[in-house]
Amino acid sequence: MAQVFTEGLFIGLAFCSLALMRHKRLFWAALLAALAVWTRAVGVALLIPLALAWAYEVNWKQLNWRSFARGLLVLIPAAAYLAWHFSTWGANFQAVEANFFGRGLFLMDQSLRMWSQAWGSLGGANTQATVYYLIEFSAVALALMACLLTFRRYPSVALFGLGVLAISVCSGWPQSQSRYMLAIPSIFILLSRLGRRQSFDRAWTLGSILVMGMLAMLFSFDMWVA
Repeated sequence: MAQVFTEGLFIGLAFCSLALMRHKRLFWAALLAALAVWTRAVGVALLIPLALAWAYEVNWKQLNWRSFARGLLVLIPAAAYLAWHFSTWGANFQAVEANFFGRGLFLMDQSLRMWSQAWGSLGGANTQATVYYLIEFSAVALALMACLLTFRRYPSVALFGLGVLAISVCSGWPQSQSRYMLAIPSIFILLSRLGRRQSFDRAWTLGSILVMGMLAMLFSFDMWVA
């Protein structure tokens, strides 16, 4: 209980924001998006679906001041991110991320190098590392597949998921990806569709319980909680 992560709160805020966008409640969607940003900085990706929600409702042939004013709501998540980024809170967080975890925003060269090392670990002698990175790669593959398969019906949601995916994968060390991928709503949409088949639902549930048991066992042997 000493480890506190914000994924649960972030998912609640971000997913509710996306639902409000779908119902064209842009003010409340932007407000929840700002709160999501202050929960996890990756929430700035909500700017993408928010901008699309505004663009879909605008009559581009008859723009007026009200449409322009609603368009300013799109900037609220960005403003929330900048306020956090330049605050003492944000500076301290980024210092810990960079110096202790080796993470940052779109560290392309470092991320490519680290992911290459992780891929090489899959065939190494360290079976614990093999299992760990296999879970990480599987989580990223599932997230990418879910975003692509839901893009046609839920383009805004899928684009938000791809934004979260890009920020997470390109942040440096390939660790905690299974936790980061939880913020991608397309995964839950895809699994809910596939779960209509009882055979898939039972197989997924059983497999998830076994993996959860394995991770609980690894944690009891002093594996990092993330």
